[in-house]
Amino acid sequence: MLSKNKGRLQNKNSYILGGLGLIGSSISKTFINNGSNLVILDNNKKNYEIFLKKNNLKKKDIKFEKFDCTKLDKIELNLKKIIKKNDYPDVFINASYPFTKNWGKNNFKDIKLSYFTNEINAQLNSSIWISHIIARTMLKAKIQGSVIQISSIYGNNAQDLSIYQGTKMKESLTYPVIKGAINNFTKQLASFYGNQNIRFNNIIAGGLEGPVSGEFKKQSNRFKDNYLNKVLIKRFAKPEDIAFAALFLSSDESSYITGSDLYVDGGWSAV
Repeated sequence: MLSKNKGRLQNKNSYILGGLGLIGSSISKTFINNGSNLVILDNNKKNYEIFLKKNNLKKKDIKFEKFDCTKLDKIELNLKKIIKKNDYPDVFINASYPFTKNWGKNNFKDIKLSYFTNEINAQLNSSIWISHIIARTMLKAKIQGSVIQISSIYGNNAQDLSIYQGTKMKESLTYPVIKGAINNFTKQLASFYGNQNIRFNNIIAGGLEGPVSGEFKKQSNRFKDNYLNKVLIKRFAKPEDIAFAALFLSSDESSYITGSDLYVDGGWSAV
């Protein structure tokens, strides 16, 4: 059972985009337990009902707004409506992963221009435009807020192709492009808004054990072995590992941190 106790986010309004996903739901639970007034933005209301029931919560405990970040032409209008209804965010976290039906075909052999551009629109352009809108909103409301992107080790490093040897998994042409651009745009936002005390940071997440988006229901044992051979702490990341990092970057404890990449990868990128 979750309870809204006094915590590190007491009286802070937090918006979590993708707040019902694998990582997002863990962030949602962690934030509600740390006193935040929480608004979940997600495109599946059924998952919201499941989340409430699983954690013995009521609708008054966590607000939900249906939001489809892939509809680029409606992002600004819909965000303004949601913020007008729920008040300005002190914290905004993008934990969404809006891949399209051809996501699994974005490897070097099978990719087509349309697959690439569709993913760029769904994942990259939506993320950049949402961050831009939220930043302007915080500035207008004179909020010294925190904006966090849940990113990936493959935004700052090339994919190690040896990890896929002996598996049916493949590299991605598109994924590093998306994450790399998001990571750098976060730094650009930090530069522009630094003198307004609006902070922007990336959480660079390592691999989580579980389904492979757009491809397989679960990772193969060979892939797990290959991946963990590169990880200093010999396990995959857990959703709560990412959630506690998000908690830190959202709290006043990190008030002097902006434009940074916080690696939560078990040491994968250290060697």
